[in-house]
Amino acid sequence: WKDKTRGEIGEQVYNAVQQETPDATEQEINDATEQRITGETEKRITNFLSSVVVGVNTLYDSVKKYGLNLDVRLKKVHILLRDLWEGNELRFGFTDQIATNTAIDKFYHWTWSNRDTLGLFDHAMLITGYDVIDSRDPEKLTKGVAYKGVMCKYGSVSVVENTFTYQMIDTAAHELGHSLGSDHDGENNYCDNNRGFVMSSRTEINSTDRWSFSPCSAEAMKLNIADLNQVGANCLVKTYTQPTPGLELGALFTADQQCKLIMGPEAFFCRDFYDDPAVYEKMCTSLSEYAVSYLQDFYDDPADFYDDPAVYEKMCTSMWCSASIKESHCQNHIASDGFVCGNKKVCKRGFCVPDKSSKPIEAPDTCPQGDQPGIVYQNLTCSEVARQKPWLCYGTFFQRKCCLTCPSIKEDVEGCEYGDKEEWCATDMKYPYDCYLNEKICCKSCARYKRPKDVGCEFGDHSIECRTKLNLPIGCYANEKLCCETCPKHKTKDPKCPYGDKSTWCQDKLEVPNGCYLNKDLCCGTCSSEANYTSPMPDKKPGSTGDGVADCMFGDRYPEWCSKQEPYQCSNATIEEWCCKTCAQYKNLSRPGCEYGDKYKNCEELVYPYACYYEGNADACCWTCSMYKNDTRPECPYGDKQAWCYKLNAKYTRDQWCHLDKEHGHCCGTCLYDETAIPVFGSKVKGSGVPDPL
Repeated sequence: WKDKTRGEIGEQVYNAVQQETPDATEQEINDATEQRITGETEKRITNFLSSVVVGVNTLYDSVKKYGLNLDVRLKKVHILLRDLWEGNELRFGFTDQIATNTAIDKFYHWTWSNRDTLGLFDHAMLITGYDVIDSRDPEKLTKGVAYKGVMCKYGSVSVVENTFTYQMIDTAAHELGHSLGSDHDGENNYCDNNRGFVMSSRTEINSTDRWSFSPCSAEAMKLNIADLNQVGANCLVKTYTQPTPGLELGALFTADQQCKLIMGPEAFFCRDFYDDPAVYEKMCTSLSEYAVSYLQDFYDDPADFYDDPAVYEKMCTSMWCSASIKESHCQNHIASDGFVCGNKKVCKRGFCVPDKSSKPIEAPDTCPQGDQPGIVYQNLTCSEVARQKPWLCYGTFFQRKCCLTCPSIKEDVEGCEYGDKEEWCATDMKYPYDCYLNEKICCKSCARYKRPKDVGCEFGDHSIECRTKLNLPIGCYANEKLCCETCPKHKTKDPKCPYGDKSTWCQDKLEVPNGCYLNKDLCCGTCSSEANYTSPMPDKKPGSTGDGVADCMFGDRYPEWCSKQEPYQCSNATIEEWCCKTCAQYKNLSRPGCEYGDKYKNCEELVYPYACYYEGNADACCWTCSMYKNDTRPECPYGDKQAWCYKLNAKYTRDQWCHLDKEHGHCCGTCLYDETAIPVFGSKVKGSGVPDPL
């Protein structure tokens, strides 16, 4: 036994067989070595080799269908205290490479020299940590060497390179197959070397046939054993060694432990390669005859295997390892049976199948090997990542590496399963309004501020300037959405003027109330105090530029000027609009068309009633004329139509002129044609608008 690696077991074994003590005698070195390899170290080595034997027997189970029943048993583990070869026998320029012919020759002679100590054995196998190279081609690395067909004979030995992986099991079974009489597939037989059976000259990692022997290999073994039986030299029939108990290699060492044993103490299992739920599609889709037969032990129909894929299915054929987190790539190694590959599932002959043991291991299908051990990021382990930087779990990189820890801290909050997504959320998020742009990133921090019912204002004002620079309340007209929290505090119930005046100009320069007629919307706050909705308002008149009742909400447009106007002036539509409040005091709605009395001041200068007949005086002096009007005489509503009629004497009135004037009707009031004339004296209207007799 010699191991060049530095894993959990390898460290102890390495120190035991490689340590050199300066100035010490050979005996002292041997004594020190013997002390280091006793007890726990020897127990671990034995357990490891027992797992190798368990794996070898798994492969030899495949020859049972050919009529062979072979059971490999571990008789004894002998730990070599020093190398079997000298340093000058190594490959020139290398300290860890030994040629196959040198290695097996040295080991054979050692077994012969120590035959009395070793006792009887069917086969002796040297497990070495040296790289075994092809004797014919030093550049060609191999994993083992054995003499062919020497089982039960002198020379029944082999050398197997220790890899701490299933490769070692495959190599051990392969070299044992040579000793049992088998050639490589395709050499002296019809079997295809490319199928990747155990006796193939090269390992086909993805082949489902590599867990079984080819029919050619089985036939060669049968012939060799038959020859031994014929000469009575079959040592395989009887044994006093009990069956070798032990765990499968994948159960003894996890994938991470195997990676460390192969590549060093900082190595780890590359979980990144096993994240595809449909990874079974990446496997060889064709099942060998032996694989179909084997899967029947786990599924009623072997095809059901494809309906029950495990995320880590591929790890049952390929184990990817990285030397350290500083490395940017992973190396592929043969996977081991016994690996936990899913919930209550283990690797068996390259398949992830239900574990039918009494105590199957429960593990997440997405994390059967647990978190990547050790440092995963910036000197942090997975548990430290969860405590200090939980947001890293959002990334698939950490979900794979910390596949056990990340789900353990996952919260049932969609989109915020691991809290804030960036570290700066806890330090740079100073105000709730920052959440409007960063809610998705800082989902946990923002949740503390969020008011879901305030749609559009979940985090209050959208800017700090709403509290520091906003000109209230006027500024809310342009910034109501931006300052959604501050502005409602200053909002009135008037939907048309929620924040008062819309310009500072209103308070500084607006002339009220007349300025409100043109600026009532702009200066709605100031003008609202000037508005009078209860005062009588004029109706809209023809020719008015206003809107009727609404035109007088602020009173007279020119109060001082309007106070000097007389009632008759309100008959002018423009003045009525400008002085709407003053005019309303004079207006008499019972006199349609003459609401403000006579419409001209010079109505006082006319002689009535005959003046009402001339040039629209009846309308212009509507109030005065109405007092003389007789609606029963439509042809003579105001009496005489000429001023001189009242001068007629009775004689002319009665006998002469009235008769002649009947056709013209100039003196229709005086003459009263066909009746006794009644003279009517004219009158004038005084400035008060009340007519007095002349």
